Amino acid sequence: MTIDPGDFVIDAPEPLSSRAANFLRTKARRQSFERGLAGERLEAEIRKVYGKSNDSFVRRLGQLQARYGGLTYHSGFFDSEVRFNPQCEPDGPDEELEILYAVETGGPIGASVTLRGDVEVGLDELGTVEFSSLDNLIESDALHGEADLLAHSRRVYLEGADMPEVLNRLVADAGLNLRQVDEASSINCRWFEGDSVVVFACSTWARLGLGMNPFISIWGDSEERVQQVEWFVI
Repeated sequence: MTIDPGDFVIDAPEPLSSRAANFLRTKARRQSFERGLAGERLEAEIRKVYGKSNDSFVRRLGQLQARYGGLTYHSGFFDSEVRFNPQCEPDGPDEELEILYAVETGGPIGASVTLRGDVEVGLDELGTVEFSSLDNLIESDALHGEADLLAHSRRVYLEGADMPEVLNRLVADAGLNLRQVDEASSINCRWFEGDSVVVFACSTWARLGLGMNPFISIWGDSEERVQQVEWFVI
């Protein structure tokens, strides 16, 4: 299958950060993907199912396919190899239009793009809006990739602890000097960087009811630095 040339995200990463651009350049690749219904065929199907056109949605799908279609890399957020394969399958007049298979993991969990452009993470009927865009997800995965290069790491699951309270303690301590990384943070996940330490706080999977407590992952260039952050968590 021939993929149309365009502003593919690896080749034209702006407005992604330099960290995300480097992550894509060194860790990602482009594979073939199925476009499914697109362009005039999708527009005709939308008119048939919903009784009216939705030009802006059709354009958005085309833009996402051109920018992300076939993008493949290992995702730290999903802890899996992912492939971006945005498609639309108008199901019925009672179902909201959405872009399916935006992120495929090879398992039941994945992500779709809503009519508003948000990225919803979930499986089957369970879902929660997590990222503001696919670029937001890529920024998170890029920071995962960078954090994994640090020599020491630990994950702490919160049992009964309040995530906002824990995060407030972390950012309030001047010795940790943690700064939130806004472009990589999302609705239920927060990224922080400090001196030789990176912190990822996530409650997405707990919100989905998948039997996993909220957790905080810590990476550092020394065991002492990791323990220093962990002391504020446990």
